[in-house]
Amino acid sequence: MNKTTSPDDKMHPKSSLYLCPICKQHLEPVQRSFKCVNNHLFDIAKEGYINLLPVNKKRSKAPGDSKAMLLARRDFLTAGYYQCLVKALEETLKAQCKHDLTTVLDLGCGEGFYGRELQQLLADRFNHVGFWGGGHF
Repeated sequence: MNKTTSPDDKMHPKSSLYLCPICKQHLEPVQRSFKCVNNHLFDIAKEGYINLLPVNKKRSKAPGDSKAMLLARRDFLTAGYYQCLVKALEETLKAQCKHDLTTVLDLGCGEGFYGRELQQLLADRFNHVGFWGGGHF
């Protein structure tokens, strides 16, 4: 997401699919964050993902992947090694969604590589599909 893009962009549904992990209320996009009615706030990382793991549930001071690991994963994926998986996901979505596809939720897949690839591949078939997840805010 660049600095001029917001969570309200036309590619995203108006209402969030996410629930607050603390109080289970809906999280709504607010600038570069998501917030619930109880004011629990989750920022969108500069890489474009949102981490919904509450601080008191993290088991290390630096949970998740390091910056070096994120860059290595990005290089690996953009080199095309998993393009066969992207193609299989595309074919599955096209086969399962006969009429229209409105929302794809990409969770636990890093910073959204698969969602971005699918968004480009499916744009001609599904007019108003919203992608949520890593890198889609």
